[in-house]
Amino acid sequence: SGEVRSSYQDVSALLKELAGREFLGGLRIENLSYLPTVVDQGQGYAKTDFTLNVRGSFNDLLPYLERIEQFPALANLENISLKVAEGQPQDVQAEILGRLFQIKKPPEGRP
Repeated sequence: SGEVRSSYQDVSALLKELAGREFLGGLRIENLSYLPTVVDQGQGYAKTDFTLNVRGSFNDLLPYLERIEQFPALANLENISLKVAEGQPQDVQAEILGRLFQIKKPPEGRP
């Protein structure tokens, strides 16, 4: 498997990549939001919860979820809700609740 590169990267940059046109394939973003990052002092990591609402065909959604699974960052999809898009039965609307984990940056002078 590939290298996990989320260790010190800004969360907004990771979310921007998840929402990028190439990464989305045929899906469209309706909304993307995230909560402030929470640092777990005892465990040495930070976590950021996010909500992503996308719309498109079910056939585009499955490969997108697979790309998130292969994303070279520590990510967990907590919940995925699907419904048929109003007025366009060929489309689905998905609400994806997820969490990104990051290793806390060590203090200056330490590896």
